[in-house]
Amino acid sequence: TRVSEGAPLNVVFLSFVEDRTPRIEAVEPGAVVAHGAHNLTISGSNFGVVDFSPKVFLAGIACFETRWVSDRKVICSLPLDWASHRTGTSFALRVEVLHRAISHANAITFASHTYPSSSSAPTHVTTLDASATLTVTGHGLTPPYAAFRAIFYSGNSSFENSGNSSSEGTSAGNGSFQGGSTTGSASFQPGSGGSGGSFAISGPPVSSSADKLVFEVPFWTHPAAVARVALARTPVFSLPLQHPAAGFPWAAGLVEFEESWGEASILEASAAGGAVVTITGAGFTPSDSAEYECDFEGYVRVPATVLSSREVVCTVPVWNRAAGVVRLGLRRRGAALVRVWREANADPLGVNFTTVEVWRG
Repeated sequence: TRVSEGAPLNVVFLSFVEDRTPRIEAVEPGAVVAHGAHNLTISGSNFGVVDFSPKVFLAGIACFETRWVSDRKVICSLPLDWASHRTGTSFALRVEVLHRAISHANAITFASHTYPSSSSAPTHVTTLDASATLTVTGHGLTPPYAAFRAIFYSGNSSFENSGNSSSEGTSAGNGSFQGGSTTGSASFQPGSGGSGGSFAISGPPVSSSADKLVFEVPFWTHPAAVARVALARTPVFSLPLQHPAAGFPWAAGLVEFEESWGEASILEASAAGGAVVTITGAGFTPSDSAEYECDFEGYVRVPATVLSSREVVCTVPVWNRAAGVVRLGLRRRGAALVRVWREANADPLGVNFTTVEVWRG
């Protein structure tokens, strides 16, 4: 209320000044995971009849981006992986427009979420190598850590929702891996069609913490391939854990499994030849059987036949050289395949050719 200068004493002028202090009526959603670049919608009033570049703060930290929509709505984008160490806590939200501000207590709560962020493993792993390890780093990894598994898969293999199954994961006859659940489950399905798919599942982690899991890379018993990696939990083997932000990739990397062999069925043969030797290993490719050869000390190579991804057979040739132990090797397309052995003195592996008495006439 004011009295205007020069106005009659019995005249009073009233002037009304609108209060443009921002008001917050709602913040949606009220709970989000701490990782994921979520958008918060703040509803209320006095956010500006035009865009005055309002600012929004959560626990004193500015939003990654604030977008004015109208005088009654503002959108705040949270940064990725914000406040991951403060899950389960409610935070106050503050809106500033020009020189006016308002705070809203307990506006949002951060919930925990488990997901892997990256992994590291050797780029190349021989199929029988028992020393290779995979390290997965992530957020919100919670006990029991023994429930985690690393799944290596190739081709068209994928996770798909399925119905109920057994209480523990089993390897079905068609090669699919299904995990049980009383309410439904996710099953790991090798690809169907031309390219197919294969997979191998690790054991529980050999080392574990809230942000890192270390697994031994499992034996790859399928044809050699480049495999992707997924992180899942037992016994349900639920869908691979992923970052909650849409389109945020998990830097899982790729592991190329290279075929290798270890043992032979016979270590002694007649120099007259004809014996059949079976070589066991992993990663052999039956469709490429014509490209395999058994190598005897580099002097004689004979064609081999791939029976499965685990077995190759060949016929021992006639040995015209001096009797004795001859080093055995396996080649594919002319290149020697790696041999992996477990006993200290097991290499080189050789076939002992014995002499043969012959007569004429």
